[in-house]
Amino acid sequence: MKIILSALAMAALSCSAESQLESVDVHIGTAIHGNTLVGPARPFSMVKPGPDTDIRRNYLHAEYITAFSQLHISGTGGNAQSAVLGIMPIVGDVKVDPREYRSAFDPAEGIADPSYYSIMLKDHNIRTEITSTERVAVYRITFPESEESRVLVDVSHAFNQFRGGEIRVIDNKTIEGTGKYNGYMGSDFDVAFRIEFSKGFRRPGVWKGDEVLKGKNQAEVEGDVALGAFMDFKTHEGETIMMKIGMSYVDVDGARRNIEKEFPGWNFEQIRRESNQIWKNELSKVKVSGGTDDQITTFYTAMYHSMLSPSILSDADGRYEGFDGKIHHAEGFTYYGEFSLWDTYRTAHPLFSLLHPQRQRDMVQSLITVSQDGGWL
Repeated sequence: MKIILSALAMAALSCSAESQLESVDVHIGTAIHGNTLVGPARPFSMVKPGPDTDIRRNYLHAEYITAFSQLHISGTGGNAQSAVLGIMPIVGDVKVDPREYRSAFDPAEGIADPSYYSIMLKDHNIRTEITSTERVAVYRITFPESEESRVLVDVSHAFNQFRGGEIRVIDNKTIEGTGKYNGYMGSDFDVAFRIEFSKGFRRPGVWKGDEVLKGKNQAEVEGDVALGAFMDFKTHEGETIMMKIGMSYVDVDGARRNIEKEFPGWNFEQIRRESNQIWKNELSKVKVSGGTDDQITTFYTAMYHSMLSPSILSDADGRYEGFDGKIHHAEGFTYYGEFSLWDTYRTAHPLFSLLHPQRQRDMVQSLITVSQDGGWL
């Protein structure tokens, strides 16, 4: 199998870019503790939305989707910033226990590629579609006819321990909040979010622990106590409601500005097309000839996986939270984090130097900045 690196001759490879993208199989690594993302992302993006299942780190053998969360670490042994901020569309009574609101699904009936995910939640007869920008997850949810269509927002949903947070209903189309979580090996982290709906909801409510508070617009908890909100809708058969979820490691204003910068409108297909083109451009930096179809699939899937981490941690305005706990501004570079560093210094990062030299420069600058902000590396 012959491999040609061609980072400069993008136009010459454009005719094969479609097949290179089609060669990526996002289901590789999603069984038997693979801990690999099934869901849309952009290269090295902050958000990596996708389904979480009843079998942790296993998608292909799972029976239930427990929620769709916005941040995932893909491919590592540790979960770190995984499964944060669960979203679950349902029909029927408000339920706050994931074992009650989860839904059966069939992985074979879903659609998944680097830019798009779609699945039918069988217990609720709801189709959920997801695409994303670098810092914004975008959902398109198709409901059946119902007086009790709902969207649950579970702030306490996380693979690792939830440490507390708050959620606020801003108006009938907007909610905001923050969450605190335990990361991998004691690396605690906080996130902020803003969720905007394309349709106004009728009656909001929140929950704290197992207490459902209908009509309430705000809730806050300390420690590992369930926390969330629910939005009620009346829907007709096949009605689609969209959501955009801005995430930030800084504050809610950062999450809002990330939405304003990256997805101010509601054109789901445009974002999906843009993401497709970005992945085509990245994958076409390497041209493979010879080999079997399976070998080509393995190669381009591995190349795709190599671009899921490290992740952008700075907001669209350049702000980030440093290792000193203070807010800084990345001047002249994008701030990255979630470095695995388990041999990546001699495997992934040399590849980045060839294929993504500007990003690799920013990653090295980010590590230097970690030392400057935190006092050690």
